[in-house]
Amino acid sequence: MVKKDTRFLLFFAFIILGVMVSLQFRSAIPATGHKSSLAFDYEQLKVSLAEEIKKGEELRKKEVENIKMLGQIEKEFLTRKRDDTISAELEVLRLISGLTDVKGSGLVIFLDDAPVRTSKNPNDEIIHDGDIVKVLNELKKAGAQAISVNGERIISTSEQVCAGTLVRINNVRYAVPYEIKVIGNSDQLELGLNNSQIIASLRKQGIRINIEKRREITIEKYKYGIDNLVNGLEAVRK
Repeated sequence: MVKKDTRFLLFFAFIILGVMVSLQFRSAIPATGHKSSLAFDYEQLKVSLAEEIKKGEELRKKEVENIKMLGQIEKEFLTRKRDDTISAELEVLRLISGLTDVKGSGLVIFLDDAPVRTSKNPNDEIIHDGDIVKVLNELKKAGAQAISVNGERIISTSEQVCAGTLVRINNVRYAVPYEIKVIGNSDQLELGLNNSQIIASLRKQGIRINIEKRREITIEKYKYGIDNLVNGLEAVRK
């Protein structure tokens, strides 16, 4: 009798165990399917992102080619006209507007975050877009004639905007460190920075600032199209 009861209990236990395994297996199928779907979506997004990056690089390359072509057309036009006055004025305008490569003596300034974070407010020890704007303004006050930040030529419409932990310059994002090249009277520029309260304040916060004099610095021209920067403007004719 005891053996029969034991067999019955075992049989009943195996039935329950079988049902539980079956339910567990069924619930695992949708979960696996969901993971597969997420993996597929992730791969699709990676492919789409790669395609968009490639398109952006192709557009930028084409833009650079168009700018070179425009320069060649202007050069041929001026050659045919043989007007030295127009040519000289155009060259001056390019120098002022940042549309041509320039070289001269000046400074190279390196900006980097504080090496050790000791402040109660960590934001005080990292470089923000506003800090770069202030340094550029100090350079302009000291007589800067041409400026670039991480190779990006600074023109009148150039933006320095915070983008998370990065700073966007001419619509391109850069992380620390920042290299600022400036052409002008190197002694005057250096004196202006050393006497600047802005520079003193940044150094007090732990921001690393290194200033080097250079006999010759080359600053590249503004690399992008300017049509979208002036398409809303119209010259006033007197």
